[in-house]
Amino acid sequence: ELISEIAVKGFELLKKKLEETITLYPKKYLKQFQESGIAYVEFATENEELFRVMYGNKIKHHSKHERLKSIGEESFKVLYSI
Repeated sequence: ELISEIAVKGFELLKKKLEETITLYPKKYLKQFQESGIAYVEFATENEELFRVMYGNKIKHHSKHERLKSIGEESFKVLYSI
């Protein structure tokens, strides 16, 4: 489904942005967490429609789309790893 592939691309971009942000502050975990939060909000505001596709209700049953489920979990793990 095309809409789920668009969401996958969004999560890939978000994951990359978060990873890049974290690497700017090695061993400064509070700063990593703070800046990741800022990066997350920036991503949402700079990519408003894409963000709505990723987190909105346009895709029914995210868990049925294996790639989407996987990349969503991977992007969350970036934050969880801090």
